[in-house]
Amino acid sequence: MKKILLFGSQGMLGTQFFTDACESFFIIPLSRFHIDLLEPEKIEKIIEEHNPDIVINASAWTDVESAENPKNYEDVLTINAKSPGEMARVCHKRNIPFYHISTDFVFSGAEKDVFEENSPKNPCNVYGTSKAKGEEEALQYQTTKIFRTAWLYGEYGHNFVQRIVHLLKNPPRNGSGIKGVCDQWGSPTWTKNVSEVLMQACHFPERFPEQVYHAVNEGAVSRREWIEKISQILGFTKPIVSISHNSFVSLAKRPNSSVLKNTRMPLLPSWDISLKEYLLKK
Repeated sequence: MKKILLFGSQGMLGTQFFTDACESFFIIPLSRFHIDLLEPEKIEKIIEEHNPDIVINASAWTDVESAENPKNYEDVLTINAKSPGEMARVCHKRNIPFYHISTDFVFSGAEKDVFEENSPKNPCNVYGTSKAKGEEEALQYQTTKIFRTAWLYGEYGHNFVQRIVHLLKNPPRNGSGIKGVCDQWGSPTWTKNVSEVLMQACHFPERFPEQVYHAVNEGAVSRREWIEKISQILGFTKPIVSISHNSFVSLAKRPNSSVLKNTRMPLLPSWDISLKEYLLKK
């Protein structure tokens, strides 16, 4: 049984992977209670202590808004770039495969732009910039594989789908209805499908010869279309109010489009099929 060292084991994707894979692999879950990724100098020791067959990094500073606060810049860069770079260096030194989770926010496009694995990166906020830097740091080493994903939702942790389900069941008292942004596009992706990709990569690393992959459900939608599909699946009939992203006051700029196209591995289910399976199994 392969031994996997899992950074970020208590996050949305990390918890999903641990739950799905714990019977197939010996997983050592690490969270902020085991190691502080603001201290990357401690990474080598913990990898050497556990001597894993594979290292997966599902940890990150994911609060896009707080990343824009200048007092957080250095911490964001350390967690999202310096620490993954150190994980990659140590894994390369010990000839251990290193699987690093990245994001669609390394890209920023106009209306419905689509990005392939080798598309030039163009982040538009601090979070995206730090994740792009983390990719650069990690990809210096041939034992690294990057799995970019996008618009994640799942059983564990707070996410967009859970918020919308709550609003549908508890609509605003002022009768204003649920608002959906109509001019931002992405690839809604179920954590379970990403977890399955990671399990395949752990079982059969030879099937993943490239360094960068896009682990996303097929298709692209606006946030409004996403909300409408959630509402339809659950049988709600109230209309969704269409608004522009400019209606929101935000410290962080979001990409108008960060749609990821998977060209390097078997396609995952379409976004609406996975969404329906997720919602109806809850």
